[in-house]
This record gives sequence, C-alpha cells and structure tokens, in this order.
Amino acid sequence: MTRKKLYLRGLATALVTAVVVSACDFEVLNPGPVQDENLEFQASHEGMVYGAIKATQSGLGAYNLLGGALTHDVMASGHTGSAGVRPEEEVGRLTDEYDGRGSWGRLHRGRWIAEEAIRRFASNEEVTVGSYGLAATAHLWAGIASRTLGESACTAVFDGGPPLSKLDNFSDAAHGAIYHFNQAEAIGGASGLSDVVTAAKGLRAAANLFIGNNSAAATDAAAVPFAFEYNTMYSGFGSEYWYLPGHVQSLGFQSMSLWGTPMHPHFLDTGDSRVAWGYDNGTLEKGSLAAAVRAQTHPARPTFTAMIPMFYAMKAYAPRQPNMVDGIIRELRIFEPIRDDQYQLQYSLTSGREMALVQAEVKLAAGDLAGAMTLINSVRTSTPVYAANLATAMDLTLHIDEAPPTNVLPIYYTGTPG
Repeated sequence: MTRKKLYLRGLATALVTAVVVSACDFEVLNPGPVQDENLEFQASHEGMVYGAIKATQSGLGAYNLLGGALTHDVMASGHTGSAGVRPEEEVGRLTDEYDGRGSWGRLHRGRWIAEEAIRRFASNEEVTVGSYGLAATAHLWAGIASRTLGESACTAVFDGGPPLSKLDNFSDAAHGAIYHFNQAEAIGGASGLSDVVTAAKGLRAAANLFIGNNSAAATDAAAVPFAFEYNTMYSGFGSEYWYLPGHVQSLGFQSMSLWGTPMHPHFLDTGDSRVAWGYDNGTLEKGSLAAAVRAQTHPARPTFTAMIPMFYAMKAYAPRQPNMVDGIIRELRIFEPIRDDQYQLQYSLTSGREMALVQAEVKLAAGDLAGAMTLINSVRTSTPVYAANLATAMDLTLHIDEAPPTNVLPIYYTGTPG
C-alpha cells in the first residue's frame, strides 16, 4: 500500500469518527462547589483532619531550610533560586511582610482547618468530641502549626485579628499551641490514642521550654519514654514530602551543606552519626548517573565546591549505605540518593531523645551541670559512630591549606572516631 493510500484511508477514518462523535451528547454539567453542609457529615471528618495535616506539613518545609540557614544549622550553598537561600534570608534582613516563602500561610491554613474541623465535630450529634480520636489528632496538629509559627514568625495573627506578640502563638487561649496540646492529651487519653497523648506531652514540653516555663517543660519531658518518636506523615506522592531531603538536597538542587556548621568538625572529631555528612568530590566513579547531575558536587561547579564544599547531610540521604564497599564507605563518598527513597523520609516532630535534652537544658538553667551532662550523655552514648578515620574516608585532601609553611589538613579534618 502506498503512502498516499495510507494517508487517504486515515483521513477518511478521521472524518467518519468526527461525524459519529458529533452525533453523541457530551454535555457536561458543573455541579458547582461542594456544599458546605456536606462537611457536617461524619464521613467527611477524616478528610478534614488529613487536610489540616497536609497543610501543616507543607508549612514546615521552608521554615526548616530558612531557620536552619539563619542559625547555621545548615549552610546555604550559594544557590539562591528554587530550593536555595536568598542573601537577605541568610543574614536575617527580613521585612515585616516576609512570609517564609509561603510557610506562614500554609501553617495558618493547617491550624484553621484543624480548628474548623473541631467546630464541625462539636456540632455533630453523632460525635462525642471529648472522646473522639479525630478531634485529638486535629488538636495535636493545630498545636504543631501554632508552635512552629511561634518559633519562626515575629508576630501572631489569628483569623484576621490584630498583630499580637509572637509568644501568643504558644499561649493564646483559643489558638495557642499549649491549649491545643492540652486538648490533644485529654481527648487522646479518652479515646485510647496513647501515641497522641505522648506526642502532645513532648510537643508541649518543647513549647514551654521556648517560652521559659521550665518546670512544666521538665515535667512533660520526663513523661516521654526515651525510645518514643512521633514523625510527620508525608506520603511521598506529588509534593507530599519533607522539603529538605526531597527538594533541597535532591540530585537536582543540592542547595545546603553542613560545611562551616558545628556539625562539620563535630562529625570528624567523633563520628557521631546524629550529625553525619558525606562529601563527593568527584574523584570516584560516576556510575550511570548523568554528568549534569553528579557535576554539581564536583570542583568544576564553583558555587557548590570552590566557595562552599558540598558536605551533604546523611539525615537527608536515602537509601543509606553505611557499610564499607570496595574499600570505601559509599554513602560518605558518592552522592547517589534515590529520589523516591528520599521522598519517604520523615521529620521527627518529637522524641524521647529530644526530651532528654529538654530536661538537660532545664538543669543547665538551674546550674546543675552534672545532672545535665548525665542526660546529654544518655543521648550521646546510645548513638552509633562511624568507626573509621573520616578525613581519609572522605578524601578531604582538596581542602589542604596550600599556603606555606603548613600544607596540611586543618585540625578539624583529622578526627578518628570510635
């Protein structure tokens, strides 16, 4: 069959199809917006709570990065665009209108949805709010949103009201974090949600510590078991992931480093896995990854290595490969995270280990150094270390000071943990 005949047959088929389709009724009726009264039904309650969780988790993201950059928990790599840190953010020159790249609005959306859900629960005759598990969860996440705002924003504003002190994000009688954690504890206990009860105590302990209620903080912290942990619930689908590993420290951006932070020398000196980081200087095999991707950690890209070495945080790296392979600790020397695995990483909202440090801070404030160190050491000694000479394992020779007479690695590069 010739090309001309094929074309004519295809054209004829298309014309016949068009005639048939035009004879069908494809009218679409827009049902309009979801009716507000539908939200009164109990079947909608779970969706409202998870909507509040989604908005709150989305709001945690940029504040994680920007708060970390301001305090030098992470170092901006020099990248200022998407997933980066702008110069005014890095030095803390922010205006009153600054909204944390949208985190302020997302956190308030999460708080409001949770509070509106609780109001709807109370109006439903089939629900006893005082023992309703979804109400406990809604209060918990409203508290997480308010506490994060109190830690990150300069003022408190609730539902169109006037600007208030930032501490009102913790103490407000209707919207504050401590109120919501109190409710989460009480309702969670009545509904049998022990994890929500314990999480509420831990989150409330940190909130009270922030505003100077040290006695209350210590009491709550002591009630949280050392092994307890309450994490985010990122699904890993779409935009539902922890911002730091899923976006900032992804193969595409690599926009933060632990170089120049307290974690930088501490990891080399101790091998403490809590602050572990790796360094891919491009000297090892590149595998099947595209050069455009791996090049971001190589010396040829100045904003990532000549200015600031890309010391990538292992907490934001997945899958983990901590064992020695072919003579190297692979995860410390080759930056090859898998995006879908990074999307599954969760952020710890509260834990027993954190609570030990909350109690330690209260003891330090009271002048009890010995008691504080006992608690601090309980966390430190329960943490594994890399039993290797990390300066050698990471091949940090690119950072030798070339100026005479030293020509040796700085002291903070030479630790041998174990």
